[in-house]
Amino acid sequence: PWGALPGLLCALWVPPGGELGMPQALLGAALRLDAIGAVFLGLCAFIWTCAGLHARGYLEGQPHARQFCGFWQLTLAGSLGVCLAADAITFYLAFACVSLPAYVLVVHDRQPGSLRAGRIYIALAVFGEMALLMGLMLAVNAAGSIAIEPVRQSLATGAARGSILPS
Repeated sequence: PWGALPGLLCALWVPPGGELGMPQALLGAALRLDAIGAVFLGLCAFIWTCAGLHARGYLEGQPHARQFCGFWQLTLAGSLGVCLAADAITFYLAFACVSLPAYVLVVHDRQPGSLRAGRIYIALAVFGEMALLMGLMLAVNAAGSIAIEPVRQSLATGAARGSILPS
């Protein structure tokens, strides 16, 4: 349940504005903490910590608890990564780490209702991933950059806004 605490501590004590580039990893992925990202990171980490405390009791004695915890941590990392992403590639990869591994969290008890919910969830997740990827590609093309700030600005005022965002 304590996996999100580093994110919460980062949101509370790291001054916004710092950027961590990783040129050798993940196609030059970059993480950045700005003021809005710090708020979302803090809220997200707090909610994940509360949910983790609940899950600890809920999973006690269940046969697939270890598998659940592994996918929980992967989904958690993606969730916190979305708040810290400084470019479209990092944002998309973090978002994929939220949506796709969460399937295992939905079906972890292998009950018929959970498996049915899992089939619906994965279909919607894949559709959402495709829509997000297409929208990000259009926004990056309009911005001429993969950095989040120019992409955000192109969505707000760019000529391609109508084809990317619904009116």
